[in-house]
Amino acid sequence: MRGDSAHVSCRLAAVIVALCLASACSAQEARPIHLDAKATAALISERDEITLLDVRTPEEFAEGHIEGAVNIDVLSPDFESRVRQLDLSKPHLVYCRSGNRSARATDILEKLGARDLYHLDGGIKAWRADDLPVSGKE
Repeated sequence: MRGDSAHVSCRLAAVIVALCLASACSAQEARPIHLDAKATAALISERDEITLLDVRTPEEFAEGHIEGAVNIDVLSPDFESRVRQLDLSKPHLVYCRSGNRSARATDILEKLGARDLYHLDGGIKAWRADDLPVSGKE
């Protein structure tokens, strides 16, 4: 009986280890990385190769955007074809007004093969709330 108990304990321990490893692997693959405005500003200053993707409408973009951002409206019918033209092997930081549309955009980017994705939580509203610089009209 004692041998059976030890065998069950070993099997249970193996299952627990396997589940922990599976959980750790899926956590490492989780994308995008969510950042607040200040962390986003630091990322932009540290990573020259990052593409800033503003997924708001062209009108919203014209009202003010993060300097250097590319504007591709996530709600436009050609969003997927336009983002396919980007180098999806490079890092991308995605933002919108408040974070909802950019979350949708990162899902699409992941589906298209992008892996190095960052999301500005709170969008341009959070960026402005932290008094970070905006290009365009204000």
